[in-house]
Amino acid sequence: MNYLFLFCITLLTISCDAQKSSKDVVKDFLSAIDNFDLIKANKLLIPNDDNLKALQNIKKFSDGMTPSQKAKYINNKKRYNYREDKTSTAATTIIATNTQGEMTVATVFHLKKVGNQWLIDSFISD
Repeated sequence: MNYLFLFCITLLTISCDAQKSSKDVVKDFLSAIDNFDLIKANKLLIPNDDNLKALQNIKKFSDGMTPSQKAKYINNKKRYNYREDKTSTAATTIIATNTQGEMTVATVFHLKKVGNQWLIDSFISD
């Protein structure tokens, strides 16, 4: 019984340390942005001027909404399609597309491996 308990604790510890894929990082980032969780979104970015400016713009957009507009936006769950492009062990590009509105919106994410963790180096929407 003690071995089973030790095995479960070890397995839990290992799974908590498992690294996220680049696609999972993009999914987590978009989820954070879609819920206006800028603290979580910031943790997934390489801190540079463009990324910090983008987060400031998202915060301004969020701050300009009424509580009911914000709730409606958050409750409208966005669905994305993901495609990995130009992948290496140190960098990758993920393209996320959303076709829920009147037009298709594609966001291109460039990620870099920092240590053993994928972080978003830059992103741009068309």
